[in-house]
Amino acid sequence: MSKIRAADPRSLALGTTALILAAIAYRALFETSNGYDLEQDVEMLFFHSSASGPPVVLLVALWFIYRRWHRLIALPRQASWGLGLGLFVPCILIYGWAIYTGAQDLLIPALMLNLMGCGALFWGARALRILALPTAVLVLAMRIPAALLNEILWSFQIWTAEYTNFLLRLIGQPSAVAGDQILLPDQHFAIIETCAGLRSCESLAMLAFLMVDLFRRRGLHAGLLLILAPLVAFGVNGLRTLTLILNPHSEIHEIHSLQGIAMLLVGLVILYGIDGVLERLLTQRGQPAAPRPTRPTSPRGAAGLAGSFAATAALAGLVILSATLPRWEAAARGLLPFPDSQIPKELDSWTSTTLKTDLSFLGVVRYRARVDRRYERNGESVELFVGVGSRDPRFGSPFSPKSAHPGSGWWREEAWPISLQPSGRPARMSVMRYGTGGRRKLVLDWAEGSEGLVDEIFRFATAVDSSAWGRPREGVAVRISTPLRNASPSEQAAAEALLLDFYRSIRPKLDVVGFPPENG
Repeated sequence: MSKIRAADPRSLALGTTALILAAIAYRALFETSNGYDLEQDVEMLFFHSSASGPPVVLLVALWFIYRRWHRLIALPRQASWGLGLGLFVPCILIYGWAIYTGAQDLLIPALMLNLMGCGALFWGARALRILALPTAVLVLAMRIPAALLNEILWSFQIWTAEYTNFLLRLIGQPSAVAGDQILLPDQHFAIIETCAGLRSCESLAMLAFLMVDLFRRRGLHAGLLLILAPLVAFGVNGLRTLTLILNPHSEIHEIHSLQGIAMLLVGLVILYGIDGVLERLLTQRGQPAAPRPTRPTSPRGAAGLAGSFAATAALAGLVILSATLPRWEAAARGLLPFPDSQIPKELDSWTSTTLKTDLSFLGVVRYRARVDRRYERNGESVELFVGVGSRDPRFGSPFSPKSAHPGSGWWREEAWPISLQPSGRPARMSVMRYGTGGRRKLVLDWAEGSEGLVDEIFRFATAVDSSAWGRPREGVAVRISTPLRNASPSEQAAAEALLLDFYRSIRPKLDVVGFPPENG
């Protein structure tokens, strides 16, 4: 056993102080308030793509730092001032903005910059290479922008349905796909978001980071493992979905969760086998651990401690910011009008009845309020859906590909863009079909209060909507649909004319939806 060198009291005091200040500054990242029991926590961790809080990822990052600690303290104590301050300045700005807006997920990029900045000020530029993996794994703790998550989840649901259908046919089971549903001769099976496999991809990616660190993989070997991990997870998740379909007891919640955990372990075993194959193909063996030095490689003078003082002072500044910076307070959501009161139940000669919204199909798509009605006039029928805003824009968005679908099992046969007059607002007209039968609808859908997906990602990344510079209007998703008796061009043209006629009637009412009251 190597002899442990005596610790420099000043370095030990600064290091301990820095750790305490960092724990205080970023304590919000370790807080969980979901109130779930152990079983629900496990399910949220492994299967829910909207799982709350990054504590597990933070603990993994701390483990990586611990495993690299002997390499860090072996470095010469010389600060890289330009690099360190260049990392700390944006860190402080992002941290302050996260505190002001209440967007706790923005603390993650601040922490990433903070970690690298401390390394540069404590040990210089060479510390960044050692801290690269702990910093990179923190990406898994970052929340996906809500609108982008809706897009990704829907794509994963469709891909999983098609992949599982392929597996069913491979084993001789007759089946077909209709949107998010797999159709069997005697039943249909909907691929819900927890079966889509996104969370499994994230979980196995985290395990791949651990594998790279444990086996000391480098370069191409490490890169291939991290790239292949999500692909393996998706492939295994398809097998899980197949077993759920074939298992007559799959609706039992406990069995559903246990199958998911078992398949994640299968994915880990497969990834381990791939790691072994890569080791042989790339003729790369694990690097031996660096020897722990018995004494520092350079003296610890005033020049070496100056950077440590600066990093500790910066962390103290973050703690002060968290305690003194004012928080932006949004207008109370309860004061915002509901679309149900803004869109009349009787419109011109149309009368309406309320429809039941398929919330299980919508999944993580979030609305602060919604209208779902069928309007009828002289034998004609039009369905109107209006979804407004979200109770918490950081955790949900009204914008999703699902907003254009009447419900589960509907899929798009064809679509074309149109401009709604007189404003020229872009929209989409689609022929939707249910299952494999002849039931069809013509659907007109569009979004208001948003410039598109790129705009939503930007607003999420900057948390601008959680500040005084937020958009004046909530996001609004609108869908108008009517049944198609057949697929003929004449029937389609008549249905399109009906939808546009109804749009002209409802347009003045939609103009006020999503805005705060005039006296607000």
